[in-house]
Amino acid sequence: MCLGPIKKVVRSCRPVFAGVVLLCGSAAIWAQPSAPSQTPLNPAARSFVSKDSLIQHQVFKSQALERDEDYAVELPASYATDKGRRYPVVFFLHGQFGNENDWERYSINELFEKMTGDHEITDMIVVMPNGRSSFFINSSDGTSKYEDFIVKELVPQIDKDYRTLARREDRGIMGVSMGGFGALTLAMKHPDVFSVVAAHSAAVLEEIPQPSSTDRRMQFRLQLASKVFGNPIDKTFWAHNNPILLADTLSHKPPLKVYFDCGDQDRFGFNVGAEVLDRTLTARHIDHEFHIFPGNHGWEYARENLPRSLKFVSTAFESSTHRLASNSGK
Repeated sequence: MCLGPIKKVVRSCRPVFAGVVLLCGSAAIWAQPSAPSQTPLNPAARSFVSKDSLIQHQVFKSQALERDEDYAVELPASYATDKGRRYPVVFFLHGQFGNENDWERYSINELFEKMTGDHEITDMIVVMPNGRSSFFINSSDGTSKYEDFIVKELVPQIDKDYRTLARREDRGIMGVSMGGFGALTLAMKHPDVFSVVAAHSAAVLEEIPQPSSTDRRMQFRLQLASKVFGNPIDKTFWAHNNPILLADTLSHKPPLKVYFDCGDQDRFGFNVGAEVLDRTLTARHIDHEFHIFPGNHGWEYARENLPRSLKFVSTAFESSTHRLASNSGK
């Protein structure tokens, strides 16, 4: 398999800073790579035995959701010893039918820890909320409010419970597939909360799907859109929560650093939506980095390309820290 990109697009008006089961329709049609074997800890919570001492598993009593919700936090190795240090934070959003344990289940924690240990990326706190199959937004019927849970509840709670750099310049969000959609949507709707966003194989649809009796991909897309945007699809809600349309109104201030990529053989065709998003951001002169790489839709693709997005987020944080240090020295 070719390791280099078959297409690389970096859109910027000035230098840029260098988010499976992810989604599935019918299992027979949309087969996904199987997860590594794990010993269940609490099957009712879809959990497993965590083997990583750097990861904490927490429960949040959410008023927005009107129930308890799980989340996990990975702390950098230096957190326990460097007591006076504060850290940037990135929220990592899983794919559909996943949960907060996917970070460890698919060994992303090992990749992350190696990169921090080798000083390829800066030390940071990673927060993995369980988003169930919500797409991490408030539902069109108002019964599920995951956007409020993350932005209004979990963000301030993390700043309260951990030694964070509690400002937008040191807070990012990233995700894969469903989580990539959620990361792009939340970042574009809340650039006052997040300063950098990264997404892999984001479930971004370039148009409202139409009913079809023969096109199985279109059938899946319509099923997906109906879950996210209502059935029938609420066009106003679509406009307020579609990253392509949000990008068309995205302000340059405060600046949002954007990274996204997708496989050229994405089984759901999300590469098309990614290319439309790229063109929209380019037309708006919004700095961003975009790639089409060889690959399909799944954790194998995500794992191969996560080092790029982690470096992108890290570079954004390092730039912020440098500016903060320079301002402090004035």
